[in-house]
Amino acid sequence: MENVSLQIIDSKRYVKWRPYRYALYIACFLLFYMTIRPLGRPSISDYISVNNIFVYGLLLVLIIIGTVLYFYSKNYVILGELVIDEDIVTIQLNNKPSCVYQINNLEEFKISRGSTLHHEDEDRFPPETNDNWISYLYKNVSYKYEFCLDTIEKNAEFEKVIYALRVKYSTFYYESI
Repeated sequence: MENVSLQIIDSKRYVKWRPYRYALYIACFLLFYMTIRPLGRPSISDYISVNNIFVYGLLLVLIIIGTVLYFYSKNYVILGELVIDEDIVTIQLNNKPSCVYQINNLEEFKISRGSTLHHEDEDRFPPETNDNWISYLYKNVSYKYEFCLDTIEKNAEFEKVIYALRVKYSTFYYESI
């Protein structure tokens, strides 16, 4: 019997801070561009009479802030464990008893896979491992959990389970982005 054990994560922090990180990246690019002297001509900072030392200092501060923000936001919160096998789905949230669901009793059972990279960096899941979701309806209550595929081995186990579920259940919906 095929099964896979995965971490349930919360990537809200990463998604929430994404626009700010991108704005910092663009600001760094523009500040760096201001100091370039194309073909011996004056740079933009020369035209607007800004000291390049000030621009470089500001650029350094923004790079440091962007780096700290990136590492802060990519540190996902682990909410629990998800175990999927051919007949049951088990959800074990932190500090709560595990819930076991028979797949036959689930409605609108769907797994969406968004990641194609599978690695772990010192217990921190990189942004590329998120955007994988399992959702289902059980007794008219909707459930949705985000999980990560953190290693190549987990990915291989996951794909075997997905194949077994697709063969066994005609109502199971799998989406790979």
